[in-house]
Amino acid sequence: MSSRVASQQPTQQVSSQLKDLMIASLVKMKPELAASVSVATMDSVELQALKLDSLDTLEWAMEIEKSYDVEIEAVDFDPKLTLSGLALELQALKQAQKQGK
Repeated sequence: MSSRVASQQPTQQVSSQLKDLMIASLVKMKPELAASVSVATMDSVELQALKLDSLDTLEWAMEIEKSYDVEIEAVDFDPKLTLSGLALELQALKQAQKQGK
């Protein structure tokens, strides 16, 4: 699924488990994001707005991999991708990995 398509899809299609995991792990890692990042803001918050450095991005990806049971090959996502777009891509990735096993 391309980033452009995913970022235009509503978060309602994303599992609540994944949405909650993404937000909880972000806020745990960067408590200052708690005021601006929530399930309700996932459609509007872009990755670039999170201002994560490469180490933060890697840590976040590893937490999602472990908790959501998905293998993320690269953490180089489009910075204009919204959190909901990323969630859709991760959900599609997990589905593809399940079908490939």
